[in-house]
Amino acid sequence: MKKLNKLFAFVILCSFAGMVNAQEVITNMNTNPVLQKKTAEIKIKTKSVESINLPFFDDFTYKDVFPSQLYWQDKNAYINNDYAYHPVSYGVATLDALDENGKVHSNLYPGVKEVADYLTSQPIRLDSIFGTENRLLHDYDSVYFSFFYQPNYWDEALLGSQGLKGDSLVVEFYSPADEEWYHVWSTERFPFDSIKPEENNGRTFIEVIIPIVDEDRYFHDGFQFRFKNYVTLTEGNYYPGWQVNGSQWNIDYVYLDRDRRFNAYYKDICFVNNAGSFLKNYSSMPYNQYSVSLFTALDEMRDSVPILISNLDKTANNVGYDYIVTKSNGEIIDHQVGGSGVIYPFHTSGYYQNGEYMQPVLDGAKYFPLSTSADSAEFTITHYLTSDLDFKQNDTISFVQKFHNYYAYDNGSSEYSYTLKTTGNAELAVLFKINSADTLRAVKIYFNDIAGAASEFYYNLRIWNRQDLKPHTIIHEQEIVVKNDNPENDDFITIMLDKPIVINQENFPNMVFYVGLEKPSTEKMALGFDISKDNSSNTYYNVTGQWERSIFSGTVMIRPVLGKKFELASIEYHEDKEKIIVYPNPVKNGQINIRSEVEIKSIYIYNGFGVKVYESNNEFTYNKSVSMSNLRQGIYLVVVVDNRGLKYTEKIILMH
Repeated sequence: MKKLNKLFAFVILCSFAGMVNAQEVITNMNTNPVLQKKTAEIKIKTKSVESINLPFFDDFTYKDVFPSQLYWQDKNAYINNDYAYHPVSYGVATLDALDENGKVHSNLYPGVKEVADYLTSQPIRLDSIFGTENRLLHDYDSVYFSFFYQPNYWDEALLGSQGLKGDSLVVEFYSPADEEWYHVWSTERFPFDSIKPEENNGRTFIEVIIPIVDEDRYFHDGFQFRFKNYVTLTEGNYYPGWQVNGSQWNIDYVYLDRDRRFNAYYKDICFVNNAGSFLKNYSSMPYNQYSVSLFTALDEMRDSVPILISNLDKTANNVGYDYIVTKSNGEIIDHQVGGSGVIYPFHTSGYYQNGEYMQPVLDGAKYFPLSTSADSAEFTITHYLTSDLDFKQNDTISFVQKFHNYYAYDNGSSEYSYTLKTTGNAELAVLFKINSADTLRAVKIYFNDIAGAASEFYYNLRIWNRQDLKPHTIIHEQEIVVKNDNPENDDFITIMLDKPIVINQENFPNMVFYVGLEKPSTEKMALGFDISKDNSSNTYYNVTGQWERSIFSGTVMIRPVLGKKFELASIEYHEDKEKIIVYPNPVKNGQINIRSEVEIKSIYIYNGFGVKVYESNNEFTYNKSVSMSNLRQGIYLVVVVDNRGLKYTEKIILMH
C-alpha cells in the first residue's frame, strides 16, 4: 500500500509540474453537465420527512446524482464516483463551487471567501431508542458521529494557492433546544499529497469521529448535522475554465449511531472503484468491428476486470464474488462465479483486487454474441459480493457495455477541461484502430462551455493517417463552428463529415487513423477530459511543429462514428427525388424553394451538428419558400414530411 501511494504521489506531482510548464493545460469546468442534464429532466424539489431513527448511515452508493432525500434535505452535493481517489466505499458526495443546477453559485465572487454547498441531514430522533428497548437516549449511550473526507487531488495544480486561500470544510450540529447551528469541526484547505496513508490506516481519505455528549443541547427530536464548504474563486482567468469549479471536497461513509467506540472499524466489505468495460482498449466500440471474427472478439476482451474490494472490519472475513451478464431486455446470458476467499482487514493489508484469487473467466463470444448484421447492442454486467456482514448497499455495482456506431475511450463523464497553451496555432489528435475496413462518417466531440468567452469558436476538424507512430498526412479537413454558452455544449456534438472517409489499408496503413482539431491562435478551446481511463499514449498535440505525446493521465473526449450511412436526429428517410425538389442548391440568395408532387405537411432543417434550426408544421401545401438568410453558411439537411408521414431529404449548401 505504501508503495502504491508513493507511486501515485509521484505521478500526480509530475502531472502538476506539467500543468504549469507544458503547452497542455487541464482546468476545472465552470459547469457540471451531469447535474444540468438531470435538472433539465426533472424539477428539483427538496422535501422534509419525519424525523428518522438511529442509525443514520449513508455511503452514497446509489445511481442518483443528488443526495438521497431519505437522508438529506438539500441537493447541493454531487453524488459520483469520478472525482475521488480510492473512496472508502463506492460513491462519494462532492462539495464544490457549483449549485444543484450545475452552475457556479450566484453568491461567489473572485477573491471573496463565501459558503458554497450545503449537505444537510434530515431531522433525527436523538431523544429516544426504539426497538427491543424503548427508552430515552442519554450521553452515556456512546453516541458518535463519523465521516471520511478528502480534498480533490487535482485542485492545487488547477487553481494555485490563490484559489484555495481561506477555503475550508465545516461540520455543524443543529440544536432543537435553542434552534441554533453550532460549529463542531472544520479544516482549512491542505494539499492532497500531504495525506500520509501509513498514518491513516492506509487510506487517502481521513476519518473524523466526533462524540456527542451535550445532552441538553442535542439529545432531542429534530437533531441535525450538516457539511458546508467555503470557496474562493480565483482572481484571474488565464485559461478556459480557470475561474470555475474549484476547491472540491469528497465526503464518504457518514455514520451516526449509539453504542459505538472511538475506532475506525466497520462490519463491512465493499466495492471501491467503478466497474469497468470488458473491452481491453475501449469503453465502447462498433458492434460490427467487434464481431469481425471470433479471434477479433477474443482479442478485444480483457483478461479480467480489476475491481478493488475493501474489508473495513478489524478481522478477516470470508467473501464471495460473482457477476451476471444480461441483455438490454433483462435476459440473463451468463452467471459467472468468480470465486470466494478470505479478505484481510484493509488497515493491515490494503485493498484486495478481485483477480488475485477470485478470478472471473472472461468469454467475450459467450457474453456478447457475434453479429455482423446488428447495428448496436448493450449488455449490463452486474458485480456483487456475498458476506455475512452488516452493510449491504455497497456490495453491488454494474457497468453497461455498449456496442454502438462509435469508438470511445471515455466513459461519457467529463470531470475537467483540456486545452492547449500557445501563441500560435495548435493541433490535437487522438489515435484509433479498427479491425476491418469501414467508413468514417462523423465525429463526436465533447465541448465544455468557456465562461466569459466569445459566442462561437472556429476550428478545423482533421483526420490523419500514421507514420513513424505519429499523425502524418491530413486525409480530411473541414471548418467547424462551435457555439459557446448554449445547451448543446457540455456534451458531445456530432459533426457530420463533408464526405465519408473510407478507412482501409491503402490510405490508412494498419487501419490506424487519428481524429482531432486544429485550433487557430485566435480561438480558445475547452474539450471534455475524463480521468477514468489513462489514454495519454494515444493522445498527441502539436504546438511547435513537432508532435508530442500527452503527459496527462486521462482521456480527451473525441469519438469517431463509423458504419453504414445514417442521418441526423434518428429519422427514417425515404430517398425519392422524383417527388420533391429543393432549389437552388447551392443557396446564394438566402432562400430555398420546395416543390412537391405530394402534399407537404412539415418541414425541418438541421445544421451540420444535427441541431434543428427550422421547423414548420401543418403546411398542407405543394409549394413552400423558406428563408435561410439568418443562418451561417455551411451544409444543411432539409427534411420534408408529406401528408402520409413519409419523409424526404435533401442536403444543401448555403452560401452568403
